[in-house]
Amino acid sequence: MESLKEKTFEVYSFLNNVQGNDAGKIIDKCVEEVNEIEGVGFAGYDSRKELIDTLDIFLLDKNREHNFFELIGEDELFEVVKSTMDLLEKYQRSKKYFFIFPSFDNFTLEKMNGVGGFCPKKNIIFIFLNLNGKNWKDSLKDTLIHEFSHSVSDYYLGGEDFNIGEGLIFDGLAENFRKINFGGSDILIEAVSKEDCFKYFEDLRLKLDSKDFDFYMKVFYGTGNYPSWLGYSLGYYLVKNYLDKLKVINWNILLRKNPKEILEEISNYKEKEIYL
Repeated sequence: MESLKEKTFEVYSFLNNVQGNDAGKIIDKCVEEVNEIEGVGFAGYDSRKELIDTLDIFLLDKNREHNFFELIGEDELFEVVKSTMDLLEKYQRSKKYFFIFPSFDNFTLEKMNGVGGFCPKKNIIFIFLNLNGKNWKDSLKDTLIHEFSHSVSDYYLGGEDFNIGEGLIFDGLAENFRKINFGGSDILIEAVSKEDCFKYFEDLRLKLDSKDFDFYMKVFYGTGNYPSWLGYSLGYYLVKNYLDKLKVINWNILLRKNPKEILEEISNYKEKEIYL
């Protein structure tokens, strides 16, 4: 493990564990190196066992051979995190903790340029990284900004306790926040056209209260009858319409607002207003 400790954030990288040759053992090595931090626990979990269960989901490829990569020095990695956090400074109110794990998942490599992210609880951000990804530094910056927007919210609980509708708002806020303030890649936004998004929204209107994880995966990752990234694209357009109606956009307030309130306001729009 390598670390970078600044006043407002700390970064812990476990990429050096790719020197092993078995993905499962590499995860065990990573978790063994995770120290318990006061107020943070084991990277946001009460036990190492819980952390292992999460990493098994995000880091391994259950369907194909794992895609290993050559290690680089952590200086390049830490510089991307530091420069991105400098950009985000005015939106930060409490210390952030980044845990960067090696990813061997082919979906992450092929569909996400080698970079995935997850916010298990407030102020804690996981990054899943495969250095074979094309332009991984740019993708890392975009992912850091997206996950940062989740990490400042008291209402974002790692995806375990919010429904589909709230998920649309969270990711819609994250993508609007990134695009408006920092630019970057619109891969999640452009995955599904605005017109098609709202066609699917007709089907989803009565399912926004669902907390079914399998259904969530279908809507956001296209594991069923929905196209990949639909939840992100649709969330972006829903929130963009919401933002267009505001006289002033205060991101320090919006990122910390209860998504249920935003969803309720959107639900109260007339049908024509939603689709504009």
